[in-house]
Amino acid sequence: HSNWNSLLLTENAGKTWNYLTGRIKGDQQASLAGDCKPNRQYYLIGDLDDSGMCPAETASMLTINGYHVSPHDPNFHYMSVTDFPGWFSRDAGKTWNFSVKGLTYPHDMYDVVFDPDVPGRLWACTSRRHDIPHWKFVLAADSGDSIYHGAIVRSDDNGLSWYQINESGLPVATTTDLYVDPDSPVESRHIWAAVIGHGLYFSNDGGLNWEPRNKGLHVEQNNKLLRINRGPDGKFYALSTIGSYDPTDQTLVPGGLFVSNDEGMTWQLISDAKQMFYPIRFAFNPHDPNEIFVTCKDAAVDCVEAPHEQLRGGLWKTNDGGKTWIKLLTQSCFDVVIHPKNENEIYVSTSSEDPTDGLFVSDDAGKTWQVMNCPAKRTQDLLFDPTNPNALYVTTWGGGAWRGNRK
Repeated sequence: HSNWNSLLLTENAGKTWNYLTGRIKGDQQASLAGDCKPNRQYYLIGDLDDSGMCPAETASMLTINGYHVSPHDPNFHYMSVTDFPGWFSRDAGKTWNFSVKGLTYPHDMYDVVFDPDVPGRLWACTSRRHDIPHWKFVLAADSGDSIYHGAIVRSDDNGLSWYQINESGLPVATTTDLYVDPDSPVESRHIWAAVIGHGLYFSNDGGLNWEPRNKGLHVEQNNKLLRINRGPDGKFYALSTIGSYDPTDQTLVPGGLFVSNDEGMTWQLISDAKQMFYPIRFAFNPHDPNEIFVTCKDAAVDCVEAPHEQLRGGLWKTNDGGKTWIKLLTQSCFDVVIHPKNENEIYVSTSSEDPTDGLFVSDDAGKTWQVMNCPAKRTQDLLFDPTNPNALYVTTWGGGAWRGNRK
């Protein structure tokens, strides 16, 4: 029996059923491309062969929202995947296993968080709606349509099985980002959830009960909350993406970056709403707590047919906690990371279909840029390997996950 991406087997005429887990063999990895510098190589992670559960080309066609490495075991990796979630590796991406056992919505996964103290415990966002935050999937996130239903789930066995946590007070909707407070009690974790189409929600008992924390987020104008994180300064930061669009007069409601000094009780907008219409991600410079980066997709291409320069995407940076912003890159950008050992080395993924785009790098803090020869375009999530600062994981929209070595 096949149900969405689940494959179940019965051996007693349907009395009992068991999930079949898939396995991707990636040990035949080979260098697929060099880079603009000869010492950079990229490898496709988890290339499928005929022993996999699905067609051999599937691995290289996955849309992957995030790549995650366990803080307890550097060899345990998990991918939050669109349309086909449940993939994990026990050998740092050489081979992959699959399980969606217990998932209420085994369709899409937007984020995975490892519990900082309990090995094997994972939290994840699941949904029926794929491809958020791309435009047409963001637009109706507050419509109440069941296609946007989702749940927050927990696993205590490294993703082999999942169960939905009791969500009293939390909308039955798509959560796109989680923050689990590492300083909160282990069995009553403080959890933050960005619920797109509804706002920001907080639980102080491990997800049993939730309350909205939306004062100052302007959710009455734009409730497309997308990201939540605590900064190195101890403050909370929340990001909303682009809101509604009226095609008759081409008016858009911009998203924005907000900061809270009081544990999310109140929020203040710190981004430039006149320029940063379609924000997607934000990141902190690990070397400077006042420096924040925000990526934006190109609303003039994705949302509006007529070109509007103020709606263009790009990469913005503030050096003063959001008082002033400068634009560093003009492409339609998705994610940004700063090298953990070198604050001048910045990587940006771009999400357009332009063949000249892809993965960008700057070695001089954003003054100049070059396109890296990563084989995949429409790049998305970026993550440095926690055990090897020269290894970068790159996920894509429809092109799988890749690993590159800078040095």
